[in-house]
Amino acid sequence: FEDQIRVANELLRGLQHYGLIPQTSIPTLQKDVEDLEKAISGALYQLASSILEVERKIIASSQREKGFEYLVNFLMSPASRSGTRDRLQIFTTNYDRIIEAGAEAAGLHLIDRFVGNLAPVFRSSRLSIDMHYNPPGIRGEPRFLEGVARFTKLHGSVDWVYVDRDIRRMG
Repeated sequence: FEDQIRVANELLRGLQHYGLIPQTSIPTLQKDVEDLEKAISGALYQLASSILEVERKIIASSQREKGFEYLVNFLMSPASRSGTRDRLQIFTTNYDRIIEAGAEAAGLHLIDRFVGNLAPVFRSSRLSIDMHYNPPGIRGEPRFLEGVARFTKLHGSVDWVYVDRDIRRMG
């Protein structure tokens, strides 16, 4: 799906650029561009709608509590390891927000490269931000705070939007 959308966007940019050339003599070019824009928007809307529908079904399910209990147990067993061990890293290819919902239910803090609270902005820098604390009586040896995991969504998320050259997370 992502490859198809990427190719369609490239085609759209090419057609838009070609339409700027004065000697272009394709009378239907403007309509073709508009149709392609609508098709891309429609496909993205359909994808987001189907993901949101799955999330709605999970929330409305009579088995929701049991499912979240399994998810919380799944997330917390590796996330609650000793603060001296390396940080848990979670990778997903999913667009949905099930892992985030499970982490919130478990009280697990996810470090996901978004900075800010109201409209977090994605920072792709390799800056290694983490959460540490200094144990009482030990100087100069910070430990990883427990209940924290690094989280990477390889394909983006249903609640990420591209705004003014930034990727923002909108609830």
